Amino acid sequence: MPVFESHVTLPADAASVFAFIIKSSHLPQISPPQVGLTLVNAPEIFTEGCRFTFKMQGYGLVQQMEHEVSQIVPGQGYQEIQIRGPLQSMVHKHILVPQPDGSTILTNHIEFQPPAGLLGLMVNADRILDSLEDAFDYRHAALKKVFAQ
Repeated sequence: MPVFESHVTLPADAASVFAFIIKSSHLPQISPPQVGLTLVNAPEIFTEGCRFTFKMQGYGLVQQMEHEVSQIVPGQGYQEIQIRGPLQSMVHKHILVPQPDGSTILTNHIEFQPPAGLLGLMVNADRILDSLEDAFDYRHAALKKVFAQ
């Protein structure tokens, strides 16, 4: 199963970063504009067991996806899984590690199976990994701006 992992150090304590990343309205704010991420149905705050639906553009198509928060550990992170979407499967872990200087390392660990069939020929693991790299470069910059204020 292909794996993507990214790390960013944020100038804020883990509790503050956690409070920011579990608020659903912040997701579009830290997503690249070109993907046009919009929330269709989401709770204000992600909680264990909650589901959220969103739309985003990728590879010229607008896709609607549904994810479920399958695990949450306050102040330490959460895990979401794809319930409905273009990938065969996807697990995304948001992991917070407090640092002695008061900053926090946010790690995003994503395991996925590319689409099957014809779509999988065009949207393969390498292409998905490249897209994730670009998206998380943007997300890291956006998060650094949020916490630099």
